[in-house]
Amino acid sequence: MKIGKKIIIGLFITLMMVMFVMGLVGDFTGSDDSANEAIIELREGYEPWFESVWTPPTDFAEKAIFVLQASVAAGFIVLSMVKMKKKAFN
Repeated sequence: MKIGKKIIIGLFITLMMVMFVMGLVGDFTGSDDSANEAIIELREGYEPWFESVWTPPTDFAEKAIFVLQASVAAGFIVLSMVKMKKKAFN
């Protein structure tokens, strides 16, 4: 394996570890929650005009669905990159 590939793989693994640790120690909320709080703070009488059709039963289920969504998106990105690379060589 070339040195450049080893460096890229090492950086990727380091980035994943940092993200994992940040997820364990950080208290991150979704943008929906942050936006709702900001709007209520700016306009005191604000009533949301739309409610979610379905809300996950637990916080863990919500995170698991988000991870699944991110994994599928990453899969599509990798698949597209592989197809473009094969097309470039043909």
